Amino acid sequence: MDRSQESKILQDLKKKMVILSGPRQVGKTWLSKKIGQSYAKPLYLNYDAYDHRKIIEAQSWRPDTDLLVLHELHKMPKWKNFLKGVYDTKDKSL
Repeated sequence: MDRSQESKILQDLKKKMVILSGPRQVGKTWLSKKIGQSYAKPLYLNYDAYDHRKIIEAQSWRPDTDLLVLHELHKMPKWKNFLKGVYDTKDKSL
């Protein structure tokens, strides 16, 4: 099934960070994972999972990751500043 926003999000991801939000059970996770299929080295990390949380907090994902999906990041203290720092310091050549 195609989601109406998928192509728009793929275009936006070429030039900026995209944040998906919305009510529960509307397909945000499904869409994130589907979009990940368009990338060579995507990574999906869920802040609710302890092992994923450690990777997120240490920023220890592979440097060649070309799409990073951070699920449930809003549960992290000061997540907005964290996300801005990650985005501002990422390698734009990937």
